[in-house]
Amino acid sequence: MKKSLWFVGFIFILVTVLTACQTAATDQAPVETAYPVETGSKPNQENEQTIAESAYPISEEDLQNLYQTWSLTQYTEDGIVKDTQSKTIAFAADGTYQMTTEQGSTSGAWTSTLLGLESSLVIDPDSDQPLTYEIIALDRDLLTLRSVQDNLEIEEQFQPAN
Repeated sequence: MKKSLWFVGFIFILVTVLTACQTAATDQAPVETAYPVETGSKPNQENEQTIAESAYPISEEDLQNLYQTWSLTQYTEDGIVKDTQSKTIAFAADGTYQMTTEQGSTSGAWTSTLLGLESSLVIDPDSDQPLTYEIIALDRDLLTLRSVQDNLEIEEQFQPAN
């Protein structure tokens, strides 16, 4: 009798625990696990298109356009156009650069990484920390660079300094 009472008690507790777990799961809001049929799109498709539209695949041939002196024509912080300061930068084919701003001149080495949709430019001044830029556009008449500094997205647009 003692064994059957223990067995009935065990079954009662097991059923109570399983029922409680099942009730908690049904109280939650349903989770969608499929893409909406009517839109024919995946989640984050807008983000993927934005990245693809803003990316610019740079080739070795395009990089030849960099070897000149560029003058800053537009400066934006988080998409807001700011006053353009005086800034020129000259890139040489030997991997050196010379930058002139209102604060003075700096020089150093530069390198680029050309990877499909992500092309980057690293400017390494002789006296300071390297700066990394994403190359948004590069042709013979336009250079657009993007960087993030102090949680601000900065975009700089340059044209040849003729």
